[in-house]
This record gives sequence, structure tokens and C-alpha cells, in this order.
Amino acid sequence: MLLRNQYAFEPFWRAVWDASRVETWGRRFRGANQRTASDLGKQRVDRVLNEVFRRLYTLRNQIIHGGSTYGSGWGRSQLRDGCAIMASQVPVILEIME
Repeated sequence: MLLRNQYAFEPFWRAVWDASRVETWGRRFRGANQRTASDLGKQRVDRVLNEVFRRLYTLRNQIIHGGSTYGSGWGRSQLRDGCAIMASQVPVILEIME
């Protein structure tokens, strides 16, 4: 779900703040999602995880810089999805690091 959420896609936020980018973010969003779906079908897990973690970084930026703050109403569902992903991945990453 996180990959289908425009609010977790960094070029969307650039378009919000810069009107000259409004026309290109949608094309880039569809392209990124098509590549990720293709990579998933080809079991290119590294590429899929790379895109997931890019989206999580965008989510992090929203939280820290105010895009997903309380009451904003802008794409709060990605926060729930991001938390679920992090809850499953952080313990695995910590185990690998140990």
C-alpha cells in the first residue's frame, strides 16, 4: 500500500511546493510503481526494498518537517503503513547488525 500512496512519493511533495513540477510527478509515480511491480515479479528484492526505503525516507521527512502532522489530513494512511513496515523490518535489521 505504501508504494501506491502518492503522499509517500518525494516528487509529489516537490510538485506541491513547486508548480512547475505538477505535470511530471504523476508520470514519475506511475513509472516508479511499474518498475517496482516488475522487479517484484522478477524477485529483485534489493530493488523493491530500495524503493520501499525511499518511500519510508519520504515519510520520515513528512513527520519531521510537518507533512504528516496531526490534523493535516494529507495522506495519513501512509503513516500507518510505514509503521507496520518498520515494526517488521527493524528487528530483522538489528539482528543482522548484531
